[in-house]
Amino acid sequence: MSVRLGGVIRNSKGEWIQDYNRFLGECSVATAKIMGLTRWTTYPSETRIE
Repeated sequence: MSVRLGGVIRNSKGEWIQDYNRFLGECSVATAKIMGLTRWTTYPSETRIE
């Protein structure tokens, strides 16, 4: 299965801050979910979003 990860980061008022996406390639559904959780928790700190 070919997988792409993406989402939107919003502030506490629900306003759009930034969107993101990443191509993961061939992987299982379980791996995609783990990568999604990992990416969601690290992305704001990598981009200096506060």
